[in-house]
Amino acid sequence: MLRIRTRLLLGYSVGVLLFLVVGSIGLYSRQTLSDALGNVGSAAVELDVLHKLTLAVHMGLVMPPNNYVLTADPAERTRFDDGLRDAESLLSRYGALAGSDRRLLDDMRSRISELRTLGGEIFSLPPDRLDYASARLSRLNDASRTLLHRLRIAGSEKEAELESRIERGQRVLTFVSRSMMAGAAAVLILGVLTILYLDRMVRIPVERLSDGVKGIGAGRWTKVEIDDDAEIGRLAEEFNAMVDRLSEYYEALESKVAERTRELEEANRRLEILAVTDGLTGLYNHRYFYERLAQEFHRTVRYGRPLSFLMIDIDRFKEINDTHGHMEGDKILCELTRIIRRGVRETDIAARYGGEEFAVILPEIDKEGAAVLGERLRLMIENHDWRTVTAGLVERVTVSIGIASWPDDAENAQGLVAEADRALYEAKQKGRNRVVMAHRRATV
Repeated sequence: MLRIRTRLLLGYSVGVLLFLVVGSIGLYSRQTLSDALGNVGSAAVELDVLHKLTLAVHMGLVMPPNNYVLTADPAERTRFDDGLRDAESLLSRYGALAGSDRRLLDDMRSRISELRTLGGEIFSLPPDRLDYASARLSRLNDASRTLLHRLRIAGSEKEAELESRIERGQRVLTFVSRSMMAGAAAVLILGVLTILYLDRMVRIPVERLSDGVKGIGAGRWTKVEIDDDAEIGRLAEEFNAMVDRLSEYYEALESKVAERTRELEEANRRLEILAVTDGLTGLYNHRYFYERLAQEFHRTVRYGRPLSFLMIDIDRFKEINDTHGHMEGDKILCELTRIIRRGVRETDIAARYGGEEFAVILPEIDKEGAAVLGERLRLMIENHDWRTVTAGLVERVTVSIGIASWPDDAENAQGLVAEADRALYEAKQKGRNRVVMAHRRATV
């Protein structure tokens, strides 16, 4: 304040009358301008707090409950608690500001209290009961949208207020300039120099501040350059510091959103894999097997290419389970899966059909080729060292295999499965541990 007063007094020191008249106007104008600049600074601080509160609500109170419902990650509870502390701290800071809206403050406290309650209810649910969190999550998202909407409106109003206060400062500056011009009638040269000096030191910095605020409203984080160590210079420093903080917060928000997006995409990818695979063996499950069989059969019929199908069943698997327990049976199922994967081509589609039954779709292979592959799988399984797998409990595992092919044995995909199943039944009836082809029922 002393530096601005000194400038004004030096500019109006041309005689006692000029000092009393023009100097008084200048002092009054300076005080009005200083008040306007102070109002700009307080509005800028309020705008900064509102932006921080918006980020804290979105990142700390909204995203963790939603992420917890999707991923059941208990770490989201810690992020939620941190978000509550940040939001309450910012609310306290906002309440301490002279220009803060008390009704908005009370509403924000009520909304955050509601978010705390709903978030606590969601995080109290165990992971296996998250399906029941949809109603609470919907209420939480509705409450958060209302709160964020109020914050955005308050931020927009505060930006408009900030621009209004800067415009008021510009009007004060215009009044000061005109006053200086009127008082400089007697001392034209000194008056012109004084106006130009004040114009450079006050009006241009205020316009730069105004442009900077408008840039923030347009999403540009542009700093203002003001070479002054008085109030305007300090205000410019605070403004630039606020721009840096807002820029960092928005960059952090964009980074978090991108990170959460990647996490959700990865979670969806894992869910898609789990939806089509068997939990024990990792092979495709029964439902996805029929989807792929329909696709391959359609392609086969369209292009007139052969298609074969293997139905594989472990011989006397129930006796193994009853004698050695289901854990040993699971080991055998997993090891058999590895043998099948080694024995088929990359283009073949292996699935766990159900229980101890496996199915393999063989595109581009006719019945004779399927018989060769089926016999190779049978021998690989029969000659495998099962004692190593079961710690010596099971010495030998065999399978029966039924084969059906298009167009020899069936007219549609369901018929292909039925014929292979009949061939498998015939293999069981003939003594197990063999490969039987449909239609001709030829034993290999």
